Amino acid sequence: MPVVERHESLLRVIDLLREHDAVLVLGNDRALAGIVTSADIALEFGNLAGPFLLIGQIEDQLRWLVSRRLDVRVALERSGSVFPERSPNAEDLTMGNLQRILEHSDNWDMVGIAYDRESFCAELNVVRGIRNAVMHFREPPVGDPFERLKKFASVVQRTYVASSAS
Repeated sequence: MPVVERHESLLRVIDLLREHDAVLVLGNDRALAGIVTSADIALEFGNLAGPFLLIGQIEDQLRWLVSRRLDVRVALERSGSVFPERSPNAEDLTMGNLQRILEHSDNWDMVGIAYDRESFCAELNVVRGIRNAVMHFREPPVGDPFERLKKFASVVQRTYVASSAS
């Protein structure tokens, strides 16, 4: 089993885990300080990448829901947003655009999300704040932002699946 010092690069440890089940880590005093396994790396990857993946899922599914039932340009204009240079498509929509579109009652009714509009949009606003913090490497709002993202992603996923089936 390979042995590394505590200050060794994580990339080196990952390389070693490709060929070994575990890597022993030595402390500054050269005593055994710990062991790293593929499961440890997978857990850390999930903690780091999970929010990015959930945010992408939420954005993609909301874009699909909006574009399926609305003319994006009309929905943006109805919500007070415009793309002056060209006619936008769903891929152009930011989380803020999606929020403004869904806050407008006519857009909401046409999209057909089976939740209370005000509650959904309030939570979307919180998720937008988490998204901005994550994407710009700032401290996310208080609480457990990853858990909040998971719950909201679940709500959006249920709506997406129900709309996909119809």
